Amino acid sequence: MYRASRFAKIVALALLSVALGFAAEEGHVVDKVLANVNDHPIFLSAYVERFEDIAAQIERERQGAMTTAQKIEELRETVFRDLLREEILLERSKTMGLDEAQIVEQYKDDFKTKYTIATDEDLSKRLQQEGMTLAQFREQIRRNVIPQIVKRRDVAARIKIPEDEAKAYYQEN
Repeated sequence: MYRASRFAKIVALALLSVALGFAAEEGHVVDKVLANVNDHPIFLSAYVERFEDIAAQIERERQGAMTTAQKIEELRETVFRDLLREEILLERSKTMGLDEAQIVEQYKDDFKTKYTIATDEDLSKRLQQEGMTLAQFREQIRRNVIPQIVKRRDVAARIKIPEDEAKAYYQEN
């Protein structure tokens, strides 16, 4: 298990060291833009973070067995494709007029209710035990929930059941 974890970290560090540049004037790391969706960049750091999370999950599922180079390449493609889809759906949410902040707060409040968490401070403490901040939790909600809402609304808009069919089904059942 240690070897697989170490391998994933080495791959991630190699990606970062090759792809990230340094700003000469202030000495800050400059994140490389992999793609743009309506002038909204998808950064290498987001890609690497997602890749590391999924690679770690694969390691846990395979109980530490090394993944093959082919699996890693498939994973790279999948992560990049997922980031693009996610960003496109987030952009679509804006054109649909969804209020991201309101949705995130509502989902956070529903989460607190479901798990009987009284305050944001209590939620922060529970998240900290899982290695996550409240800001990271909100971002995770935004990146997971908003695209799902967009997909549901797009699908629902395409479903058209004639009123007479709906009445007939209702009367039969």
